[in-house]
Amino acid sequence: MVLEKGVDQKATIFPPGWKFIANEKDAQKFLSDLVDSPTDLFRVRSSLSASDLNKLMSRCYSIDPKKSGVDVNSVLAPFLSNRQKDLLKTFPPYFIIVPKELYESLGKATKGSNTGALATYNDVHPDLIGLMLGFKSNVVFLREDYFQEFRFNPNTMRTLLSHESLHYISEASRPGGVEVPHFINEGITEYLALLGSLRSGESIVKNSGIYPIETMTAYVLSKVAGEDELTKAYFSGDFSRIRATVDRLGGFGSWETLTAPIDYKNTNDTKERRALLRSLLAKKSDFTTLAEAASILGK
Repeated sequence: MVLEKGVDQKATIFPPGWKFIANEKDAQKFLSDLVDSPTDLFRVRSSLSASDLNKLMSRCYSIDPKKSGVDVNSVLAPFLSNRQKDLLKTFPPYFIIVPKELYESLGKATKGSNTGALATYNDVHPDLIGLMLGFKSNVVFLREDYFQEFRFNPNTMRTLLSHESLHYISEASRPGGVEVPHFINEGITEYLALLGSLRSGESIVKNSGIYPIETMTAYVLSKVAGEDELTKAYFSGDFSRIRATVDRLGGFGSWETLTAPIDYKNTNDTKERRALLRSLLAKKSDFTTLAEAASILGK
């Protein structure tokens, strides 16, 4: 593992293949290395001239969550171990604001994913990061135009920054090579970000539309398997116990149904998932408030 000199070596208990960025200057260089990479996988130069790239890079800058009125550490603290809290304190995630054109080019270089997203944790595309730089890091990219739209909305910013921080800390906590299905990964990440905000005494925007079915699924799993079990699985990447519980309550194959990629344009897909989620809740003996299920899952 590559670490900055003088940094506490306790961070080495996390998986190999990481370079923990220790300051804003290095975070900026991380983005610059991506843009300047000669690898064929990165095709940003095919659509942007060198002059355009320089202009776009000059507009990139870092933000400090606390200056935005967001204390990510307090939101996430209930779900983190002491080891994770130490890492978050020593190597917090760096949030880099990236102009729309450059952000979209980064997405195009990674098979077109996330070009319309508000933010992206840099390791959501391990093919790009792994092949180009050979390491993972604690850098998050935020799309400038969306950031400007939401920067004065503390609820949105709190959830956003907490969500991306969870991606970082969970990736750093899982054994190397462990992959969590995208659907369940995004759902639990958003669920914990919202839950942490509520427990820290902050309000959230209900039905914000960010990963709606994914977040509903995470909520149901927390009821069916228990919040501690869900959190443990999320940070370890081992969902075997939760999978067994879901298949026992919903029938064999229920876990595969819940975690498969979702097609939001297919109304039958969303209806089937909601029906399965209701069924799981109804079969859980300690779940007695059907009104709660209705408010979460809709009609």
